[in-house]
Amino acid sequence: MKKNIMKKNILDVSGHPDTMRIKLNIVRQINRKIIKPTPFGSVGVIWIDLNDNPKIVRVLLSKPGLSAEDRVSELYPDSQASSCAEIDHLATAIKGFLEGEAIEFSLDVADLSLCTEFQLLVLRAEHRIPRGSISTYRLIAEYL
Repeated sequence: MKKNIMKKNILDVSGHPDTMRIKLNIVRQINRKIIKPTPFGSVGVIWIDLNDNPKIVRVLLSKPGLSAEDRVSELYPDSQASSCAEIDHLATAIKGFLEGEAIEFSLDVADLSLCTEFQLLVLRAEHRIPRGSISTYRLIAEYL
């Protein structure tokens, strides 16, 4: 019989056929959300607090017939309405960006831990494209 015991973020699988002890760091982060109205519909910002360091997990825009609130509720049903100064500032900047303001965003505020190394390379290359400039995936691929 397998017995799973949680102790101090370690999962101990006792009685495993080859008596192997598996250690997993399990970090359960609470998804938090803030919804901001914009001229194009609401925007939902999903974020987590990593040791008092807020990180954006996802930004959801409204779609025709589907508000950001509904998308957040569907994709992150357990998220809690919450904010902090950094997230408020970012949500206001997103609103300003959608209203046409020249806003520059730092990638430091995003939780990029799920991105592959290639995805990070592409994201950083796209991030360097100046506002008002146009590029293609082909040009980015040639750059990389």
